[in-house]
Amino acid sequence: MKTLLAWMMCLNFAYAGNGYLYTRYLQAQVIEQVSAQQELMQQGLTAPQSTQVADAFSQWRKQQLTQLKNDLESQLGGAAKSTFSGFAGTFTAAQQSGDMAFLGELSKELRIDPSPENYADLQDVVLNRRKDSLLPVAATFLGEVETWTGLSGEVPPLSAWLTRDQTPVQPPTPKPQPTLNPLRAAESTGATWVPPEEESVNPMDAFTQRRNDKRDQALEDAHAGMRQVAGERESWEREQASKELAKAQADAEAMRAQAQRLAATEEEALAQRENSWGNRLKRIVGGTLSTTIGAFTGGVGAEVGQRAADAVFH
Repeated sequence: MKTLLAWMMCLNFAYAGNGYLYTRYLQAQVIEQVSAQQELMQQGLTAPQSTQVADAFSQWRKQQLTQLKNDLESQLGGAAKSTFSGFAGTFTAAQQSGDMAFLGELSKELRIDPSPENYADLQDVVLNRRKDSLLPVAATFLGEVETWTGLSGEVPPLSAWLTRDQTPVQPPTPKPQPTLNPLRAAESTGATWVPPEEESVNPMDAFTQRRNDKRDQALEDAHAGMRQVAGERESWEREQASKELAKAQADAEAMRAQAQRLAATEEEALAQRENSWGNRLKRIVGGTLSTTIGAFTGGVGAEVGQRAADAVFH
C-alpha cells in the first residue's frame, strides 16, 4: 500500500491541464460544502447573531468563488466556463466508472509518483497540500465562526472577530483647504475704474454707467456672499465628516482589540476546531465525490459539470 506521505513529498509541481482543472474542481466542492454548514452554525443563535453568520458565509462564498473564477479566466480566457464544465463532467464519469487511465493521467499531470491507487487517495493527496488546497482556509473560517458562536459576555461583531488580525486600512489624509474670504477676493480682483475723459463724457451716459456699475457691484457682492456661505458650509461638513470617521476608526479599533483579547483566551479551542473542521470537510468532500454527484446535486456527468460551472461563473 503506497503511503500518502510518499505522494505528498513528490507534489512539488505547477498545475496544468486536467491536473490544474482537478484542483480547481476540488476548490469548488469545498466552497459548496462550507456554504452547506451555514444552517448548522445558526442553530440556537439569536436573530441578530444569525444574520451576522449569514452575512459572513455570504461574503466568504462570494470572495472564494470570485477568486476561483478569476483564476480560471486568467488561465483559460474566454473558454474558462466551458472548459471547466467539460472537465467536471468528464471527471465525474471517469470516477464513476473507475477509469484508471484517467486517474493515471491526472496523477501524471499533478506529478504524483507513485500514482494513487484510486480516486479517493488522489483527493487526499491534493486536499492535504496546504499551499494548493482551499481546505485549510475553509477549516479556519468554520472554526472561527463556530468559536464566535460560543463566546459569552461582551462579544464583538462577527465581522470584527474575523478580521481582528488584519491591519486596518487608513484612509488618505485630506489636504487642508486654504481659508478664503470670497468678498475680499472679489474686491481684490475687481477691475480698476478709469475715469473717462471730460471732453468725451455725456452727463446722461455717465449717470447711466455709474448706475450700471453700482448694480453690477451689488450683484457681485451678493454672489460673493453666497460663495462665502457655501464655503463655510463645506468646511463645516468636512470637519463633521472627519470627526465621524475618527470616531468610527476608534470604535473599530476597540472592537478589534477586544476580539484579539478573546481570541487569546480561545487559542487552543480555535486550533482544535480548525483541525476538526479540516477532517470533517475531507470526509464530506470525499463522500460527495464518491457518489458522483458531489456538492452539485441533481445529475451526473455533463449535468454535474454544468452545475459546477454555473456555481463558479454566476
